[in-house]
Amino acid sequence: MMAKAISAPDATSRFLFSVVGPHSVDMAPIWYSPDGQPLCSCWGHTQNVALLSMTGATSTCWHAKSFQAAVENLARYRTDIMTFLQVRGGTRPYGIEVKMHTGMAAAAFDCSIFSPVVDTRRRDVKCVAVSYRANPRRCHHAQIVRALGRLAATTEVDDDVSDIM
Repeated sequence: MMAKAISAPDATSRFLFSVVGPHSVDMAPIWYSPDGQPLCSCWGHTQNVALLSMTGATSTCWHAKSFQAAVENLARYRTDIMTFLQVRGGTRPYGIEVKMHTGMAAAAFDCSIFSPVVDTRRRDVKCVAVSYRANPRRCHHAQIVRALGRLAATTEVDDDVSDIM
């Protein structure tokens, strides 16, 4: 397991990027919404995190529950952790590469939610967020990460091939 607190150098909104599993394929950005609720945009759940953030609800995946339990066990640091990982107004969209044990991934922030973005074997940059799974190569998270250059696809061909991973 790997977990890192990550942010762009000039960003005020940070997230915890957790990677678990035998092949480090379970990526989970975890952060606090402006309402102080833990949110997670992992591949494994089916919740629209943007909607959760707007309604003040919390993610119910095991990543978010484990994170919340860990923070509750660190009660004296809870305020500091929340301040460090809570989305703040005024943070502009950004993408950031994440070095993992088995390679590279990235995450993108769109002023509301963080989403992991992966580079598939076909060299497609795809967003993992539930609300963008119908067109994961075309969402703004994928576009933000493409602008980083390193994870960009080697060709610009878009033959309307299925976006399914």
